[in-house]
Amino acid sequence: MITEEQTRWLVDKVYWVEEARDDVDYHPKEDKTYFFSRDKEELGQFKVLKVKDDTDNGMQAMAVAPIVDGEPDTPQIVIAYAGTLLIRVIHF
Repeated sequence: MITEEQTRWLVDKVYWVEEARDDVDYHPKEDKTYFFSRDKEELGQFKVLKVKDDTDNGMQAMAVAPIVDGEPDTPQIVIAYAGTLLIRVIHF
């Protein structure tokens, strides 16, 4: 089962979906596998199954599965989504 710490990392990384950002290590891509944390590789890895960055409505989301025994554990799919960014609200 995915841990609370792994979930916290996904919550942070879903904001990296936005292609316009240049202050992140990478933009999650479908079918790619990443570590939850580069500094704590013991947390494991996840595979990105689907990514959505809708510039019309601002939705940013990704569906991921943790890697268990070298394979994506699809019964444990997590859908992470970004909340409203305050800076976007201010610039209406």
